[in-house]
Amino acid sequence: MTESNQAAPLIINAGQRTDFSSRTFGQVNPTDRYIGAWTQGMLMTDKMRLADFVAELARYRKGFVRCDPAIAELRISGAFPISETRRTLNMLVQTYPVLVTGHLSGYWVTLSPA
Repeated sequence: MTESNQAAPLIINAGQRTDFSSRTFGQVNPTDRYIGAWTQGMLMTDKMRLADFVAELARYRKGFVRCDPAIAELRISGAFPISETRRTLNMLVQTYPVLVTGHLSGYWVTLSPA
């Protein structure tokens, strides 16, 4: 590759991120401040849709977690422990208008309007 074919260097500073391939770089964006929270056992949310939260929480527990469409758009914020999903569900019940019901010894969990 000649000097004229080389792209200008792209500098990514602390607090920034980008996607890249072997040929191109994506747009430089601010880093999500919660991106590494899972390494400390926490799931951080800031106005996250409850349906999205439930999908993320389901990754950390055995069984099924379902969100009733009637509350899917509810926005939640907080810090939730991913190693204690039962505790996380209890926190939701105490903080938001949500009812959690479990079947099959907690293997199947449904979040519905309280």
